[in-house]
Amino acid sequence: MLALLLAAALAPGVYTNEDDHYFARERNDPAIPAWTGVEVAADGRWRRIDWHGKALTDWATGDPPGLAQGDGRISLNTASGQATVVKKGETFTCWISTLKNAKKPDGKDDWTFAVARQSG
Repeated sequence: MLALLLAAALAPGVYTNEDDHYFARERNDPAIPAWTGVEVAADGRWRRIDWHGKALTDWATGDPPGLAQGDGRISLNTASGQATVVKKGETFTCWISTLKNAKKPDGKDDWTFAVARQSG
């Protein structure tokens, strides 16, 4: 697959194989890796999470199974043992806006803006 080297511990954060999973589905790859998420704590412990960030396993020590880094990529194993490429998530904020029923006093449209979801 990739020329990956055994790695040191991952930096704290959330890692998922969203791209690997999505593009394998898009190209109808018969070996689609299961969606995989791993949360790494500041002390190096890790646990598997679902795509909402809910813990699927207890915290564990050591490296996640199959962890390897090299060529600018990070790989680890899905829960079933299949190798997959993961990327570290970035903090983001999503904003939504919606048109209000009532117009502004000057007759122009009025909008409401709100934070829809914050990650990180």
